Amino acid sequence: MTQPVNLDTLSSVQFKFEIFRIPHVSYFMQTAMLPGVELDAPIASAPRQNWQTTGSRITYEPLILTFIVDEDMRNWLEIYRWMQQIIRTDDEAGNKSDGSLFILNGQMNKKLVARFSGLFPMNMTELNFGTNDSDNVTTVGTITFNYAYYDIPDVSTTAGTDDLSQNNLSLQT
Repeated sequence: MTQPVNLDTLSSVQFKFEIFRIPHVSYFMQTAMLPGVELDAPIASAPRQNWQTTGSRITYEPLILTFIVDEDMRNWLEIYRWMQQIIRTDDEAGNKSDGSLFILNGQMNKKLVARFSGLFPMNMTELNFGTNDSDNVTTVGTITFNYAYYDIPDVSTTAGTDDLSQNNLSLQT
């Protein structure tokens, strides 16, 4: 039996998500989920027995992101205006954007990148305001995106080695 090379565990707080069309949302990102995937398993029929075969299609779950809404609501408005543009134009390609989820190591260097193609917002949750809150509660928005697919290139080509000069990821936006 072989021993894993890296025994460090993945941390859920070491990430950065960028959607090129909405930089203010990216800056205030609170959570990003790497969507699940499902491989269809068609059933093959024979006269005496049915059996499942390996699938030929992948179904991607939606991408769900939460972000802190800034005081000017600039990041919330980026999504709102994008959704308005989608219903006003038939420009399929122009209504979509690409994005990347960067998985970082303990030194905040890029270890893995999930690249999303053809993102577009499908749902944005309501924002709650109320005078009955005793504390100053931070307002958070949630967005659900559909997309064409996501890809995670080979780790050796996206992350390289642990050499900081090769893996350094600027976290400034």
